[in-house]
Amino acid sequence: MVVRIASVERVLGNANDLIAALGPAAAAAAPFAEQAIGGLLNVGAGLGAVERAAPAYVAVLSLTEPPQPAFLVRSPDEVKLRRAVLVAGENDTLKTEKRNDGFERVAKDETSWFFGRCGEWVLYTPSEQVVKLLAFDREKEKTFGSVVERHCVELLDAGDLSAAVNVAKLTETFKNEIEQARQQVLQGIEQLPDEQLSTGGADPRAIKKLYSDLATLAFDTLRDTRWAAGRLNFDAEGVRAEGALSVAEGSGTDALLAANPPSTLEHLGLLPAGAPAYAGMNFNSEQVTTWLRDWLSAAFATDEKKKEAIQAALEGFAKAGLGQIAGSFSLPAGPNTGMLVTMLFEAQDPNALRTAFRDYSVQLGESKNPMFTQTVEYTAAAETYKDHPVDLMLQGLQFNAQDPQLAIVQGLLTRFFGGAKFQTRLTTLEGMLVEATGNDPKFLHQLVDSLE
Repeated sequence: MVVRIASVERVLGNANDLIAALGPAAAAAAPFAEQAIGGLLNVGAGLGAVERAAPAYVAVLSLTEPPQPAFLVRSPDEVKLRRAVLVAGENDTLKTEKRNDGFERVAKDETSWFFGRCGEWVLYTPSEQVVKLLAFDREKEKTFGSVVERHCVELLDAGDLSAAVNVAKLTETFKNEIEQARQQVLQGIEQLPDEQLSTGGADPRAIKKLYSDLATLAFDTLRDTRWAAGRLNFDAEGVRAEGALSVAEGSGTDALLAANPPSTLEHLGLLPAGAPAYAGMNFNSEQVTTWLRDWLSAAFATDEKKKEAIQAALEGFAKAGLGQIAGSFSLPAGPNTGMLVTMLFEAQDPNALRTAFRDYSVQLGESKNPMFTQTVEYTAAAETYKDHPVDLMLQGLQFNAQDPQLAIVQGLLTRFFGGAKFQTRLTTLEGMLVEATGNDPKFLHQLVDSLE
């Protein structure tokens, strides 16, 4: 794994802009940004020994046992840098031993670090194993940019803080531990209490199979992934994040992603600005409907009426021509507002999609078990906005109040819902079903206004 800091100056400047924008309550966090960067580079309070306008890198090498870090920075004062890394005071003596591999071993008491020069850069590590790995002919060795996927390099260069991970190497190095984790997860799913899984009357065995399939998919995706990279940028306007995965060509994950491309940026751009999270996907009606039909046959094998009703709703999704899906999520903005979720569903027949959505939600939304009771009230054309009939769905989730832990969960949900029930409003526009989940009709009104 490689972590890149664009520069100490840039990261701290942007972090302070963000903290200032958050208001006086966040001011106490200002010193922690510098402490965090100093800790990341293992110089503590000695950031003055690092060139503030230059990038800095931290690598964790899984080739060593256990994995060990290496740091690469520019320094205006290498002597000061060494003392910062070894936490040496003015009166502490550092012992220096020159080596024939281009590194110097610097020790304070029982602690040793290795320092080497790479042109204008200083490389330091606490591990002699890392030193041996880095004892190469730099003129013959491949550059980082030629080894890492191009998109990973682009993300590293663009972020205030960014990271790239050689996932393929990690999964090879820790394959036994990963397989052990897989088995533990699958065993844990099998041991889940049946009474907690009987949502909507579904067979708990089918729910466990669904969870097991999802867990297996996650581990298979990890196996097929070659590189992963991500970046964070922050300023007074907020925090932005971006990530990318590179998967093995011809792998199962490659085929899955090719068959289910993400939603276009065009659709994401139609959503309200300012939300902290956005997501999009492309709904493959044929594949999803087939998979859900098979799962429902097992989940509701003893309830033929409910199974047929849900399958009819699924057929409605397919016939409606559901395609691109885009959505945004915002946390509660005040004590009584609740969270806000907006969704856009591209469809050839939006009205048919609304009917299918209603039938599916009502059939799967009713549930009762020892932990909670879930209810759904759906009213078609409950409201009107600009001559658009608006459906209203009220979702309630009541936990067992006699359980103190569940009572806490109930309180959190009430805070997120902005009330006792979650309100979802739906209407149709040309080629689109529009949905806003929040406890105020204006959320849907604002979304419709922005689209017309």
